[in-house]
Amino acid sequence: MIKSFTMRLGLILALSIATLVFLLTIALTSLISHRASDSLEQEIGKRLSTTSHQLADKLDFYMWSRYQEVQLLQGLDLEDPDATRRLLDQVQSNIPAFSWMGVTDAEGTVVASTNGILEEASIAERPVYLEAKEAPFIGDVHEAVLLAELLPNPTGEPLQFVDISVPLFQDGTFQGVLATHLSWAWGREVLGHFNRTLHEQVDDTDLFVVSERDNVVLLGPDDLVGKPLPVSFTEGVSVKEWEDGQDYLTGMSIGEGYDEYPGLGWRVVVRQPAERGDEDPMDWPVRISCDGRHRLVTRFRRHETIETNY
Repeated sequence: MIKSFTMRLGLILALSIATLVFLLTIALTSLISHRASDSLEQEIGKRLSTTSHQLADKLDFYMWSRYQEVQLLQGLDLEDPDATRRLLDQVQSNIPAFSWMGVTDAEGTVVASTNGILEEASIAERPVYLEAKEAPFIGDVHEAVLLAELLPNPTGEPLQFVDISVPLFQDGTFQGVLATHLSWAWGREVLGHFNRTLHEQVDDTDLFVVSERDNVVLLGPDDLVGKPLPVSFTEGVSVKEWEDGQDYLTGMSIGEGYDEYPGLGWRVVVRQPAERGDEDPMDWPVRISCDGRHRLVTRFRRHETIETNY
């Protein structure tokens, strides 16, 4: 009887120790798991934020390059339209991103342009002329208006342009405007390059380029392009629920221009699902601890049975 009582006491003590170890394991595991989760989230968030900065810089640098090229043409000889047209055609041949380039007179009538398109037509009511009469103008992405039916469009999708135009002066007198339309296809090419690089590392990462003007998605997943971004962000890293009901870890950067190019304030958003799998790693130590406690109890019961039979 004393031996049986001693064995039961030993079993109770073993169970108590096992329970204490179990609880300590859970507490320690929870602490480590949360710290590891926070560290992983910060690491992923930093990577997403870095990617958004890199894409914003890439877009701004490209626009700066085209802006510089347009400014270099401010010394055009407006008295020789044929020579001006040949020069514009040569520039377009070397830089196909310029879908159209044209020079107007002081009233906004096109006097020379690439391939002669829109010559003798007036663009006096278009922002590319109106906004550039006194200072260089850079216009955000928009669909083609006058050129929609005049330029090749093999994809059949609506033509979209970014405007760059500069005033032309001679002896301090306004002579006209050098107006250009950059095809937005170059933006899609830049985004495609970044997407391919990202998806080599993580398949479920999405990139967005959003207009500061109206919060519309300029580049991104097809189902969201042309629509307002459904979530608001501040610059940096955040976790937010999107319209599909899923939480995403998100990095956001704002284009600030490059050198003399002031930028259009494009916001670059990079997102990745916040979840990291169906099974919570915190469950693993719990299961292991439970299994260990079960084995410990089984051993004591087996030992008690042997002692009793003996």
